[in-house]
Order: sequence, then structure tokens, then C-alpha cells
Amino acid sequence: MMWSPSLRAFFDTDQLVYQSLPSDLIAIDPAQHAALMAGQAAGLSIIVGQDGAPVLVQPPALTIEQRRATASRKRLPFMRAALEAQHLTPQEFLEGNRGQIPAGPIEEELQRVPEPQRTIWRGEWAGLEEIDRMHPAVEMIRIAKGMTQAQMDALFGLTEGT
Repeated sequence: MMWSPSLRAFFDTDQLVYQSLPSDLIAIDPAQHAALMAGQAAGLSIIVGQDGAPVLVQPPALTIEQRRATASRKRLPFMRAALEAQHLTPQEFLEGNRGQIPAGPIEEELQRVPEPQRTIWRGEWAGLEEIDRMHPAVEMIRIAKGMTQAQMDALFGLTEGT
């Protein structure tokens, strides 16, 4: 097995024939290759070490923005968390959990959204089973209820440090 630091790639020169190979190949023994692959499968990253050989490292922690981009929650747990944190009234909880835009500040904030986007968001909200943290309607709810980003993040199980 061979490793190319410039391409950060392995080449199995014992089993495969290549038309061309990089000039910076380093021999890697099978046990080392297996350990690197196992580490990568376990969530570690393979990087180029100081001597050019591959090494395993912990990947950098995702930023809160990166975690927000993939965070989602089923409608009922989201609505329940918002109710329990007292961000929603019981009536808003019931209406929102039925797929309706709750009357009051949330509906008022929705009225600021121009058509046809307002109708699109209303229709999307009605059909959502899974609520994405970055859906524009979630930001609308956050603003309407006077919540901070951190308070909304908490409803999705996100905190700044974890």
C-alpha cells in the first residue's frame, strides 16, 4: 500500500495497475493502513504528518452555524420543548402542533412576509413532520416570540459548547 501526501490518497500498487502515480509515494504497511481506515471509520481524520506519512487526528469541532445547518426535530418534541420552556402558550402549542400558524405574535410576524412566500411558508409548516433549525419559519417564530438564537438552539438540542 502506498500513500501520496500531495494527494492525501492511498494507492494499492500490489493489487491494481495505475496509468500514472504521484512522485511522492510513501510505503505504508498493511497493519498501519488498516489502523488508519479503522480510525477514519470511527470519525477521525487522516492528515499528512510532519514527515509526510498519514496520521489520525480528531476532526475540528463543528461551529454552531454548521450544527444549525443540519439540526432538525420532529414537530411534537419541538413544540413540547417550546411549551415547556414557556416560549409558547398552551394555545400556540396546540395550534402549531396541528400544523397551523398560531394566532398572535407568530401570525403577526408571518403577515410581514410578502406573498407568495407567506402562503408557501404556511403550506410548508402545515405539512412539516420534521422541523429544520434553519427553516425560515423557525426564524420567524424566534423573532415573533422575542427569543435569542441560543434559546431557539436549545429547542433543537444545540448549545454553543457541545
